[in-house]
Amino acid sequence: MIFRAYRLPAGIRQRQAGIRFKKSQLRLISALWNHEGWTQHDALNEQLWQSMKLSDGADVEVDRDVESTDGEEGCEGEDEDDSDDESSVVGAEDSETDDIDDEDDKDDESEEEDHGRNEDQSRKNKAIRSSGGEEVPPWAEEVLELLFGLIMAFCTEEVMYGRPDSTLLVYFSGVLGFSADLTGFLPARSYTSNLAALIYIQPLLFLEYALPAQGYLRLGIARRPRSGQIARLQNV
Repeated sequence: MIFRAYRLPAGIRQRQAGIRFKKSQLRLISALWNHEGWTQHDALNEQLWQSMKLSDGADVEVDRDVESTDGEEGCEGEDEDDSDDESSVVGAEDSETDDIDDEDDKDDESEEEDHGRNEDQSRKNKAIRSSGGEEVPPWAEEVLELLFGLIMAFCTEEVMYGRPDSTLLVYFSGVLGFSADLTGFLPARSYTSNLAALIYIQPLLFLEYALPAQGYLRLGIARRPRSGQIARLQNV
C-alpha cells in the first residue's frame, strides 16, 4: 500500500488520499523501489527470502552463545572488582587521578573489545548466512536493511495534535478493516486479528531497533554494546 501511494503523483496522493510522506520516508521508499536488486533473476524467488529468514534465526543463536559467554566473564569480572574494592579500602592513600586514569584505560579496553567482537560476529554471520556453499547476495542484505529502516520510520512517526490517525502507520492499518469488495468494514472479530498481528510484531521491531543484534551500517545504526544495554533500551 505504501508503494502504491508512492507511485501516485504527489498532488493526487495528497488531495485524494490525504497522504503526505516525510522526506526521510520518501528517501527510504525511493531507495527500495529503485534498488538494483530487483533486476536480479532471483529477486522474486520466495525460496531465497525463506532461506534468509532461517539464517537470521541462526544468527540470533550465535549471538546468544556470545552473550552467555560474556555473562560468565562478567561474573568473574564482578568477583575481581570486589577484590579490588577490598584492596582499595586498605590502600586508601591512592589519589583520585589514578582512579580516573584506570577508568579511562578500562573504557578504551572496552571499546577495543566491542570493536573486535563486532568484527568477529560479522564474520560469523557471513559464514552462517551461506546456504549450499553460496553466500546470501549483498544486494538482498541491503534490501532487507532498507526495509527495516522504512518500517521503523513509520513506527517512530510522531503523533500530531494527539491524533493517532495522523500517523501513516495507523492510516494504513485502517485499510485492513475494509471488506473484500471495499463496500464496507469488516466486523470487529475479523479485523482485530489483523490488527493484533501488527501490535504483536511492533515491540519485537522496537527491541531490535533499540538493541540491534547486528549493525545496520546503511542506516547509521550500530550493533548493541556489550554493556550498558539496559540504559540504551530505556533511552529508546
